[in-house]
Amino acid sequence: MQKHKISILLAIVVAVLQGENLAAATTVPNSNSVAGSFINLDFESGSTTAGLEPFGFLDWAVAAPGWSHSDGADTQIVYNGDTHVGITQWFRLNDGLDNLFDGNYSFSFKSGAKTTFGDQSWVNAYISQIGLIPAGTTALQLRSTGPLGVWLGDVQVPMIALSNNAYTGDISMYAGLTKELRLVNLTDPSTYYPQSIATVDSIQFLPVPLSPSAVFLLIGLLGLPILRRK
Repeated sequence: MQKHKISILLAIVVAVLQGENLAAATTVPNSNSVAGSFINLDFESGSTTAGLEPFGFLDWAVAAPGWSHSDGADTQIVYNGDTHVGITQWFRLNDGLDNLFDGNYSFSFKSGAKTTFGDQSWVNAYISQIGLIPAGTTALQLRSTGPLGVWLGDVQVPMIALSNNAYTGDISMYAGLTKELRLVNLTDPSTYYPQSIATVDSIQFLPVPLSPSAVFLLIGLLGLPILRRK
């Protein structure tokens, strides 16, 4: 009987949390609950087994499904292993010794000139995709090295360093909204050499923790059986 009562109390708390999350999602303007979800945020959906002949370059659909990228010369392919040494951008799917993080793959990219000859205007290389940020999300967390910036739409997300090359940023105000997630190599345009490489992996939308009201409710409900025994 006691276990049954505790189960009922926990169900009440879950209902409260669901109600709070629903309210947060429905009171934020321009929410869109029918948009597609983000995919391949850990880059594990990529593959290095289908290179484009004759040089073994990878197509974006093979190397980084779901991700778009900045425009410019040499950006229509993704490297695996050695990259070019010119002044233009490049993108690389890392595996083996090149992979600094969890799983089989991570992703690196470098800013540079738009073209080698002609238009040499600077491009801060980026990768991006559009998706629905789940209701109840409070933070975006990822692992990275190099000069990486994070944008949701037109707003840069301040990222706080944690341990082991992990970073987190508060995105609670975007929960339930459809946004473009853009990861940008922030290398200064005056610095052609050395050209800093940004590497990213393990992107996560972290769920909302227990709210103060839910915590107090849980404590109060679970304490009722003890008071009754007294």
